[in-house]
Parts: sequence; structure tokens; C-alpha cells
Amino acid sequence: MAARKPNFFIVGAPKCGTTSLAAWLDSHPEACVSRPKEPHFFSPTLKATFTTLRDYESCFAHVQPHHKAIGEASTHTFYFADAIQKILDYQKQAKFIICLRNPVEMAVSLHNEFVFQGEQVIPGFLSAWSSRKEIFPRFLDRSYESKESYRYLCAIGTHFTVLKKIVPEDKLLVLLLDDLIANEAQELSKVTEFLEISPSSMSYLQKNVAKRVRSKRAKQLYGWLSMSKRKLGIRRSLGVGGWILRANTMQGVGAATLTPAIRTILAEHFAPEIRMLESLLDRDLCHWLAPAPSG
Repeated sequence: MAARKPNFFIVGAPKCGTTSLAAWLDSHPEACVSRPKEPHFFSPTLKATFTTLRDYESCFAHVQPHHKAIGEASTHTFYFADAIQKILDYQKQAKFIICLRNPVEMAVSLHNEFVFQGEQVIPGFLSAWSSRKEIFPRFLDRSYESKESYRYLCAIGTHFTVLKKIVPEDKLLVLLLDDLIANEAQELSKVTEFLEISPSSMSYLQKNVAKRVRSKRAKQLYGWLSMSKRKLGIRRSLGVGGWILRANTMQGVGAATLTPAIRTILAEHFAPEIRMLESLLDRDLCHWLAPAPSG
């Protein structure tokens, strides 16, 4: 039996709670998320593993008849307007979920992730932000190489403006990480209503938190194992790579923090993006620009 086509797409943005949301939905009895959760099929990314439609749809081979909401979470799709259009051409009834957060916090979180992935060799955030040799994320097409990574990736107002022009309003749900943390039940009820699945009392737990590696060599071994699996066409987990990653990861240890000085610099830079998003969402986000509380 042919795999069923996905009908919802968590398309962005990275470090905004998408991993937790995808995991929460995958645990819902009426929802199912692709394996892997980020196929990167529709966008011209360097991480794309699935190059044919048949391969892409094989990511949904585990879908069962009782699953009403079938989706994937290639979050970097947020940066590619043509990828959004390709999704709509493929699935005319596609629904899109966008997770966003304060770009001031997002930039530091991305830096920590890039350091963990080995893509950023400058461990200090301000040094990386100021460097003319700012890292270039592997998932972006080389035509984007001239763009400054953190400034470009966290320009959420600019990117959302483009996306909003393509996706029909009734097919778009925007969630803010602040709201998910502050009022989990209310925000998750928006998700189940949007996807037309039963309400759920399951807890939403934050995943993919700030982390650092113990050994760069072990991290390289994990990357080599992952690449070898893809080349051999092995999709199921063998357990070895996961064990290496867990043993080599220190949660919240040594990660860059959002100091008052960093907050001031980033707030000044991202103020236009935040104002833009305020207009698009018709919502006051001035607290994103406020200095950190003293004491």
C-alpha cells in the first residue's frame, strides 16, 4: 500500500520549539510525524537526503489508517519561498505551522547549536557575531553564502512577510515559544483544533536545549556513522549513534548565555524585525526589546 501524503508541515523556525512540538504531535494517537522528522525534500538544502518523491514518501511508510494529521518538520523551509510553493503544489490542502521566538534569544540559541554541531569554531557569541568570518550553515544553498548567518536566520519579520504572502490565512498557524511555555494547554489546543484532531492532555516538554559536546572526536564519529547509514540506505536506528551522542553531550554546560550587554546589542539590531512581526501578527511584542530585569 502506498504511503499517505503528509497534510501538515512545521516549516520553521529553528530553535523555536519545533522539535518539542513535533515530538508532542508524534505521541498523539491521531497524528504521525515523518521518519526522519526533517526530510528537507522541498527546499534546496545541503542536508537533503531524499531526492526523489518516492524516497520522500517512504518517510511516511509507518502511517496507520487512524492517523488524521500526517506531517513533517523540515524547519529550515522557513527560509525558502520556492519550497513553500512546492509544498502547496504537491499537497493543495497543506497546513503550515510556524514557531517563532524573540530573535534576540534565538541568535544566541543558534550560536550554541552551531558550536555543538561543529559548524561554529568561535565559542564566544559576541566574537562570532562581530567576526567577518561568520559561519555558513550547511543547510543553506551556496547562493546564500554572502549572507551573515545569525542576522539572516533571525530576521523573522522579513522571512515571515514572504511566507505569509504565499500561504492562505486559513492554512497557517503561528505559535510563539513564549506562549507555549507560559500557557501550554491553551497553545496546544490551538494545534489540535488547527489539525482537526482530538484535544490532548499530554505534556509539552522542551527538547533540543542548549548543549555542548565533551569530545569533538566523538562528535565526528557520530557524524560519520550518520552519513554512512544514509549512503547505505539504512533508515532504522541501530542504537550505536544515539548512545555516542548521549554519552558525548553535556546539557546546558558551557553554553553561551544572553548577558545584558549581548541583549542590548541584539535588541538594537533586531528591533526592525520585531516591529515588522508586531504588524503582521497585530500583537505588541515590545517586551522582546526590554532590557533584562536587574537583580
